[in-house]
Amino acid sequence: MHTLSRKVLTLTAQMTPVGNAPRNVWLETRDTPESDWRQIAETTIGPRARTARFRIQDWDDTQDTPYRVAYAMPNPAGQSQTYYWEGMVRRDPADKEQIVVAAFTGNNDLGFPHADVVEHVSHFKPDLLAYTGDNIYERVGEYGVQRSPVDASILDYLRKWYLFGWEYRDLLKEIPAVALPDDHDVYQGNVWGAGGRLAEGTGYEGQDKGGYTMSAEFVNVVQRTQTSSLPDPYDPAPIDQGIHVAYTSLLYGGVSFVIVEDRKWKSAPTEVLPRAEIVNGWAQNPRWNAAPQSDVLGAQLLGDRQLEFLNEWAVDWSGGAWMKALISQTIFANVATLPAGTCSDRITSRLKVMEPGEYAQGEVPVQDHDSNSWPQTGRNKALRAIRRGLAFHIAGDQHLGSTIQYGIDDWDDAGWAICVPSVANIFPRRWYPSQPGRNRKPGTPAIPGNIAMALATGLRFTLYRIPLRTGSSRRLSIIAPRAMESFA
Repeated sequence: MHTLSRKVLTLTAQMTPVGNAPRNVWLETRDTPESDWRQIAETTIGPRARTARFRIQDWDDTQDTPYRVAYAMPNPAGQSQTYYWEGMVRRDPADKEQIVVAAFTGNNDLGFPHADVVEHVSHFKPDLLAYTGDNIYERVGEYGVQRSPVDASILDYLRKWYLFGWEYRDLLKEIPAVALPDDHDVYQGNVWGAGGRLAEGTGYEGQDKGGYTMSAEFVNVVQRTQTSSLPDPYDPAPIDQGIHVAYTSLLYGGVSFVIVEDRKWKSAPTEVLPRAEIVNGWAQNPRWNAAPQSDVLGAQLLGDRQLEFLNEWAVDWSGGAWMKALISQTIFANVATLPAGTCSDRITSRLKVMEPGEYAQGEVPVQDHDSNSWPQTGRNKALRAIRRGLAFHIAGDQHLGSTIQYGIDDWDDAGWAICVPSVANIFPRRWYPSQPGRNRKPGTPAIPGNIAMALATGLRFTLYRIPLRTGSSRRLSIIAPRAMESFA
């Protein structure tokens, strides 16, 4: 996986455990397919994540450059044999009229190896890949889950992560990629990071109090494998337990992307809302109303240092940026309904899947504190920063393909966001509001309007904006693979 930003190439080669074999890996390039390969960098394999990271400054981003990663180890005959993985670092498409981002979330192994997804995404010739989280699930490959000891748990994770590489390597070897781990990547149902502390136990009881249920060593391995090909973090100082951070910015194709970790500092609702009786993000107190009661003093979403970074990025248009976009794990809203009185999303798999033209009656918007509609004050601070940069938000996690316009103080007074549907998961979600949306266009269905936008039924969403400097019309297009789940 690699990124290219402001003439800096960051490339991470994912290796396998090699035992006592050599640890050195090198990077080679050549100017043309006919010219000789030349070594430009050398690095070593990390002892736990098994990654080899290269960071090359002053990269010529005006031309396509063939590369290969090389590694030598003894073959069965005891002789040194060199193995290669080849790809292409494409030129920065800064002069393209349309920049295409392919976004993914919820990458379960149903349908493995997702050859149809790779084929269909390739059709759109994306310039950037955005994997917004749940890039693996605990059950992937039916390996089960090994949580300890730490070295065995890391190997358990790596064999699942290797399946991700097997699926998407034909895209990754030539297309820059942003990847963010979410809850299932670190073996949790939900994550309220609470600044990185160690959770008090496992399962709902542990995660609901905030922090990470797996060891810091495990969490850091997950982050190295998925995020070390990003540009350097804005502020690399680790958080509690020495857990690393990855929030950063990426300038590519004239689009200034900001990559935000919207789980890492988020407060745990169980801790700050004891009267709600939260279990897995859901209030069990039937008298709890999240809208007026959940926004309590001190509850955080992005955390102070990440929010400061977001505000700085929003006003930085350097390097020829003509548009801005935010990439994070999930949208800052909650677009889902369930039957009135429901206090858990475990019911979703037992609900009837509506036929075309059918409409579920008696459903209401849910109050899931795992969504980034909570905490409201932290969410609104983030949205104001995003609005200052006129940025579009690309996210996933919620399973429900949806395109929305945010509101802070009034309807539609903030930016737009797309939550892409899952590649494959077994947890459907749905949107059947009882009240028709306001301000709908004539002839449209009841569900769009000022309660939320309609479900995204196609594969493509295009946002147009006149650039600040060039005077010509340019576009950012988002494509998402169609979900393999059944939801209405």
